[in-house]
Amino acid sequence: MIEFDEDLSPVLLIVRDTREHIFGAVVSGAIRPADHYTGTGDSCLLWRFLGEAPHTRELRHYCWTGDNQFFVSAAKDSLSIGAGGGHYGLWLDADLNHGRSQRCDTFDNEPLAGEKEDFIVQFIEAFGFRM
Repeated sequence: MIEFDEDLSPVLLIVRDTREHIFGAVVSGAIRPADHYTGTGDSCLLWRFLGEAPHTRELRHYCWTGDNQFFVSAAKDSLSIGAGGGHYGLWLDADLNHGRSQRCDTFDNEPLAGEKEDFIVQFIEAFGFRM
């Protein structure tokens, strides 16, 4: 699993899958390994681009619903952002090669990778900012 410098926050996570969907998350706190979910509703959102590149893209974002507090979980075997009802808003395996995105209670988001829940990562970037 990736490790982040603890001083770098917020974090902008950008994923492009092999079907050319672009999506990710913004987390205002540092992403740290933990055995539980961390973060607050003020600090996390999911986003995705809809439409064809480059001129008809629309940015859609999903904010906290208040239904639960499953914001960020960084474990040894995965990273998940948003959850509830057995579904993950954004889930990535430890190798950052495979992922899943489903509608989740935390953000009431559409699946970020289009119609299919599972996706293969083509490109991933995480930008940490020191504020």
